[in-house]
Amino acid sequence: MEIKELSFSYHRNKKLLEQLNLTIPMGCTTAIIGPNGSGKSTLLGVLAANYTPSSGSIILDGRELARLKPREIARKLAVVHQQNTAPGDLTVEKLASFGRLPHRSLLVPEREEDREAVDWALACTDMQDKRLKPLAELSGGERQRVWLALALAQRTPVLFLDEPTTYLDIFYQYEMLDLIRRLGREHGLTVVMVLHDMNQAIHYSDHLIAMKAGQVVLEGPPEEVITADSVKAVYGVDVVVKREPETGLYIVPKRKDLN
Repeated sequence: MEIKELSFSYHRNKKLLEQLNLTIPMGCTTAIIGPNGSGKSTLLGVLAANYTPSSGSIILDGRELARLKPREIARKLAVVHQQNTAPGDLTVEKLASFGRLPHRSLLVPEREEDREAVDWALACTDMQDKRLKPLAELSGGERQRVWLALALAQRTPVLFLDEPTTYLDIFYQYEMLDLIRRLGREHGLTVVMVLHDMNQAIHYSDHLIAMKAGQVVLEGPPEEVITADSVKAVYGVDVVVKREPETGLYIVPKRKDLN
């Protein structure tokens, strides 16, 4: 996926993204990071065709995204949004089955390949034993996995996730990120996700895009772009960058003299 001279604004006098040029490496996990208001979720929304760019282009598999029909886009990329809603009495299996709509009409009966795709998505997310449960009876982590199953059922090569750990406690955060990482590696998916936690982004991604004020200021493998100076430039925070055999690269705030 290539992004060329990409700009976006809701209003003419305020550009939220301006003249972005970058490449999303295929078959890898990319994390978009940056302070609040930097344009992370906006960039993801534009890449997922939820928003139309003001100028520039997005090239996916050699074709311009703006020239593809919505159904074609939904066969190439799937999105898990930050906030998702559905009726509480809807079952896990039914919600996951909506991921097959890009591949068939509502008027066409479910096919064997549709059932296989849903079964695979539920198995990937470890939700097959809860397939008949209504959403209202699920925990927050389980509900998030059902929305991931819906996206997986689309069987797309690209998966976008906007802050997939929002509203989850630390157990379910790492469970979700472990799952996303494993699925990406096992099935060769291109994963692009917005994350707030820098250490999670470092640990779970192959490629980082750091944003500030609608601009890309850092891009590349975590071990190459994460330094004390780069974190200071993006977030305005003094940190120490460490590397341990068991944890790999991570950052901690620099201690201040409180005396």
